[in-house]
Amino acid sequence: MIYTELKREIENFILYNYYPKPKQKRCCVESDGVLNIKHNPVFKSSETFTIFRERNDDFASLLNKYQENRKISDKKLMKLVGLDTEDLEKIKKGKRPSKTISVMLAIALKLNEVEFEDLLNMADYELSYSLKKDVIVRYFIRNKQYDVPLIGEAIKL
Repeated sequence: MIYTELKREIENFILYNYYPKPKQKRCCVESDGVLNIKHNPVFKSSETFTIFRERNDDFASLLNKYQENRKISDKKLMKLVGLDTEDLEKIKKGKRPSKTISVMLAIALKLNEVEFEDLLNMADYELSYSLKKDVIVRYFIRNKQYDVPLIGEAIKL
């Protein structure tokens, strides 16, 4: 159960860190790596640009680095995150994890805010200031509170 003081702190954090975005047409990256910017008001023409970026190898190596630094075995990490051996092996071989799994891995490793952001960025994710659940996760990371059930309860508020 969330204590009144903690609930108040989270609500204040949300008040100062949550920025809902107006709905608008967004640029999108097509599956072939082409950035379609037709609907972006910054660009006057309907040009498209190709994005070249290495993915996933960096996530796996950074995950391994953080795991080794904190001396957490694969078995313990799988238990903390709720993954099976096959799923963790796929991630470590370069499969891109979901945002939820990436966040859970970062929480299980008790990463600080900078490390947390770095790991998520390697999987092409970020904690958004326009999603309340992301702002709540940011609150707990910033305050070094890695209690997953408590974070889950706060998100349900």
